Amino acid sequence: MLPPPAALARLDATVRFVMREQHVGGLVVGVGRNGVTVFVRGYGYADRAHRHRVDARTIFSIGSLTKSFTAALVRDRLQPEDALARYLPEYPNAQEITIDELLRGTAGIPDYSTGEDFDRSSREPVSPQSFVARLAGMVPAFAPGSDSSYSNGNYLLAAFAYQRATGGPYAAALQRRILRPLGLTRTAIANAFVPDPDRATGSIAAGSATLGFGSADLESDAPDMLAWYAALDNGTHVKTPRYLPEYADGFYDGTAFGQPMRFASGYVAGFSAYGATLLEEHANVIVLANRDAVDLGPLGRSALALAIGLPEDSPQAAH
Repeated sequence: MLPPPAALARLDATVRFVMREQHVGGLVVGVGRNGVTVFVRGYGYADRAHRHRVDARTIFSIGSLTKSFTAALVRDRLQPEDALARYLPEYPNAQEITIDELLRGTAGIPDYSTGEDFDRSSREPVSPQSFVARLAGMVPAFAPGSDSSYSNGNYLLAAFAYQRATGGPYAAALQRRILRPLGLTRTAIANAFVPDPDRATGSIAAGSATLGFGSADLESDAPDMLAWYAALDNGTHVKTPRYLPEYADGFYDGTAFGQPMRFASGYVAGFSAYGATLLEEHANVIVLANRDAVDLGPLGRSALALAIGLPEDSPQAAH
């Protein structure tokens, strides 16, 4: 059931304000509840040069929203207490690092994407093995299990360990185990260099998807992402992400509107994304934009409030 016209008008005004203030060319916002899409609305241009407007099925790079897919794959096959050494014995200190610590960001793995020599706009394909080697040569952030920090390196190693365990490509397993069974036909490894009127063009040059192997390499649209978040929320074909302090399974955990919320932001060159699930309401929101480095969280929470009739001035999700 669509929100009342007054709520949709307020949403439109809020979106246009954010787009104007943040110089966003195109954006899509969608809300679902109890596995049913409430609405999906597109704004602005997917590709201004060719006058392609954003609609419900416009595809965007989703950045770190990818991590929830990797976590679901890994949790389906690998045991949380397994040592990384079981799959990557060549990695330094691998015997002291568990799969669970990778998924929770408590393994002390540094972030390979933060170095000065990392070019996030590079179009040259890079093998995951080269990034594993890069991580192996970096100083650990802390001893495994002693602290927590967000790092793309955690999910790169988790995805690489999954490949070693299964003996097949991550992308093929993602299609076979998650995307195809759930009917997520618009979700795939991003290939922004292939012209497609359904694909948004980023605000700056996009980099190769291989730069974000297992951590930020997917593209999707709002309906697919709402379906994915609904599947995670109700445990359809995949394990529900754990609600744990700080970070786990591709999500931060906090509170909003007086109840627990699971949320994530995603950033890759030229694109920003936000997704959240309000756990007691079983309500999900997705916001995807073709603008670099925009915090879409406040807009996402406002859209969620307007869509399901919650007061917008309620406490916001804690970061």
